[in-house]
Amino acid sequence: MRFTLITILFLVFTSGNAQNYYYTLDTNPEAPRSISPLKKGDFYLEAEEADNSNAKWEFYMDPDASGGAYAKVPKYAFEDFDNWNTKPDNTSERLKFTIENVEAGEYTVWIRGKRNGRNREFWVTENNNEKGYEVFDLSSDGTYDWISNHGSNGLSSSDKKIRFNLKEGKNIITIFRKHSAYQIDRIFLTKNGSVPTEEYENSKAVVTSAGVYKEDGTLVRTLWNNELKSSKILETKPDWDFKDDFGNMVNPGNYQIKITTSDVKYEWEGVVGNTSDDFQGNGHVIGSYARMLDMVTEGKYGYIAMGYSEPENNPSSLKIDLENPYKRIEFETLNPFNRGQESYAVTSDGKTVYWGGLDPYSHNSSKWFVFGTKVIDDTFQNFENGNSYRPPSGKESFPSIFGELDNENGHITGMAVQRTGKYLYVVHKNLNLIKVYDKNTGEAVMDIANLNQPFKIFIDAKGSGNLWISHQEGVEKFKISDDGSLEKAGVLITNNQVLSISGEHSGNTITLIDGKDQQLKTYSTGDGKLIKTFGQKGGYENSPDVYDDKFYFGDDQNNFQPHAGITFAAYEADGSVWINDTWNHRVQHFNGTTLEHSLYTQDPLKQVAINPNMPKRLFYYYHEFEIDYSKPFKNFNNSWKLKRNWRGKMKSFGRDGMAAGFQNVVTLSNGKTYAQTLSPNDNNSRFYEIVELDPINGLRYTGITQDRFGEMLHYDGTLRPRGSYNSSTNSATWYKREVTGFNNNNPIWGGKVNLAKVENLDKNDVYNFGASSIPSPMPEVTSGGIIIAYNSDKPDNGGTNFHLGGIKTGSDTYLWKTSPNTPEGYSGNYPTDGRFDISNGVGYNAGGICVTIDNHVFWSYRGEFWKQRQTNYWQHYNANTGAMLGRFGTHVYKTPAKGQAGNMFSGGIVEVNGNYYLYHNGEAHHYGVHRWKISNLDSVKEYKFPVEVSN
Repeated sequence: MRFTLITILFLVFTSGNAQNYYYTLDTNPEAPRSISPLKKGDFYLEAEEADNSNAKWEFYMDPDASGGAYAKVPKYAFEDFDNWNTKPDNTSERLKFTIENVEAGEYTVWIRGKRNGRNREFWVTENNNEKGYEVFDLSSDGTYDWISNHGSNGLSSSDKKIRFNLKEGKNIITIFRKHSAYQIDRIFLTKNGSVPTEEYENSKAVVTSAGVYKEDGTLVRTLWNNELKSSKILETKPDWDFKDDFGNMVNPGNYQIKITTSDVKYEWEGVVGNTSDDFQGNGHVIGSYARMLDMVTEGKYGYIAMGYSEPENNPSSLKIDLENPYKRIEFETLNPFNRGQESYAVTSDGKTVYWGGLDPYSHNSSKWFVFGTKVIDDTFQNFENGNSYRPPSGKESFPSIFGELDNENGHITGMAVQRTGKYLYVVHKNLNLIKVYDKNTGEAVMDIANLNQPFKIFIDAKGSGNLWISHQEGVEKFKISDDGSLEKAGVLITNNQVLSISGEHSGNTITLIDGKDQQLKTYSTGDGKLIKTFGQKGGYENSPDVYDDKFYFGDDQNNFQPHAGITFAAYEADGSVWINDTWNHRVQHFNGTTLEHSLYTQDPLKQVAINPNMPKRLFYYYHEFEIDYSKPFKNFNNSWKLKRNWRGKMKSFGRDGMAAGFQNVVTLSNGKTYAQTLSPNDNNSRFYEIVELDPINGLRYTGITQDRFGEMLHYDGTLRPRGSYNSSTNSATWYKREVTGFNNNNPIWGGKVNLAKVENLDKNDVYNFGASSIPSPMPEVTSGGIIIAYNSDKPDNGGTNFHLGGIKTGSDTYLWKTSPNTPEGYSGNYPTDGRFDISNGVGYNAGGICVTIDNHVFWSYRGEFWKQRQTNYWQHYNANTGAMLGRFGTHVYKTPAKGQAGNMFSGGIVEVNGNYYLYHNGEAHHYGVHRWKISNLDSVKEYKFPVEVSN
């Protein structure tokens, strides 16, 4: 994309005071800009941008709200309080905003919101003032209104308007809830007293950044970054005090003040690889850290055990409507934020759904137990012999659990219950143990310990049922005695690698999932003879192409990990079956051989790779998706589809961690495609290996390895250093190694070709150690010949004072440096001006990755533990000048919001039809590959003001 350059012949000789530019809060987590006043003294505050880390306010998506979200207190959170005359003391009831760089004076406060009920009051105050305003009369007709009227409590004004005398600099605005019926969208503070009109809110303004440059283009001073200003800014004289970024007076000579304007649009379109029907609704997104582990159907509903869970992100116990499975049903009983448990197995007798639970944070490190929910209303089932239990990480107790087992090897690998009898069977494979309980009381009946590695179990529907058990010798049929004990029934099915046992409701057949042949195999419950098979034999050992009936269930039950998932087949009463195609990350519903539903959900925290030269091929983990940009981006229209699964010929089970997947994928001059992935011969995940992606024969290892913290494969086929810093010489070197030929289709890379080197570094320079625990692709050389340097760490973890820099190819000095650290102890909102936040509680994973395309640079901030949350913010820069062009993303946490990700460490960017498409991973929330559309790139313009500095 080209930047438009406009030179304004306006000479500046002044040495007067610098102009005071105001920083305020971002009004829109999707927006690419910070909001500075269109008129001096005006500020907008968005509810979702509040410092809400200690509050019980929650954020909800609403397309009618400014920025797409509003804040409210749930009705169940507090009791209503009336007749306040002073500010409430409970900080958990507050919504707090911090405003920087305020000009002192009197401000009128306008609040935009609406109410959904009779009560509509809340309390607003400034700078912890003991007095404040009780605000009332929010609209009750379902529309948002601006209000500034108050009741008799607190301060008073003759016209009933809310007015605050704000001090110079930093101020705090706080809202305390009084009732739970209102929704707060936006706050407007103004010195002129008037409500913001539609004309005012939509008045012409542009995103601007400004800096002072030497004649050779070197940036010496950033004046401001990413501020929304009136277009009249281009008609006024930008003041400069002749100092550089460090406060030193510059040398005499000729300089230029460059103002960059931008109206680039940033749109989060959704995610690839997840078929949830709503990505912004409360509880709608279906996903899990460990995929789906077990499932049972009852009537029109399916109940799914999801495994590992983190509070507020995803439920461990899931319920879906079998006719419309693309939206999870709220299951408040098992809200992970309240209970703090994980579910690994599930079964049902038609009245009670029994869950095999785990508390991984128990005082004994691992507590396994069983609890039940009623089919009729999803409330907890009480058991006479059960105990109340509150997990240490939970907010509420389980009223009744049984089968408690405090053992880190006590993984529940299978459960089965009699529908007409009274027994529940629970398998603990690693303990060679099956425990029998009275399903009605929770009383322990007996232990069965005479089988070698029992794994999966199933009770058929014949009478009180026969129990089928997979163990070391095969799948064996047992008759259940009246006392719960087992008697061999003389049927043993062998020669399968059994990963799951299930069966039709008729009781005439059982179905085994065979991990050796990657097929479903159905047998007679009478004599154990094979009736039919379903699925392409061999799965993905033969080729990587994905088909509906080509399954990848697993590799080996002996490598079972409780967080890694196995598989299941769950039958409905009509004989149709839900099949967990585990390593294709999908659950498919078949009626016979006809596919009726495909429920996709991706593992979080895997590698993303996409090559600008191959924009239709998106890689996530070991999956390859085909992207069709000509179609609207949505599910089931082939705008994306799973094309290939390259995992079938992987050699190492260590391939499934957070670094799993491909780094950059590239097609070289021999027409073959190569990728970089973890070496199978390295137990410590220290080395990467180049692999060939053969669409006919599958993945092929080349034997060419690289140190994981050394060289990375780039999209142009070169190898480049992941870290540029050399501590022994205190220098940073950027180089590349180009492909010089091939040997048996293995690439040969030549010697190092130096691109740039900077010596005598200090903390004000930008360089990378290349020592992060999760390698990510490094930035490229831009189309304008600028090498991009990026440092993603805090200073106490190898970070520098600036985090983004540009160096001309062949140069030994920086052309520009930007994105400085925030001050130590900074506690404000996420910076809108491109600063790198090193405070607010952020952990060692502060920055994310940096990607470049054409002359554009994007760096991300993942913000692990930022304000006890995570962030997904992207800063956009002009690679030629270091001027900031915009910012987009969000830190909204509790509700799956647009662009919500967290812990983002892998991604890439491509250009299609004049627009950019940015793809990246994330942790929890959306369980797929995020996609942003970046458009209107031709709006970027640059204005130059020549400046002469004399002695």
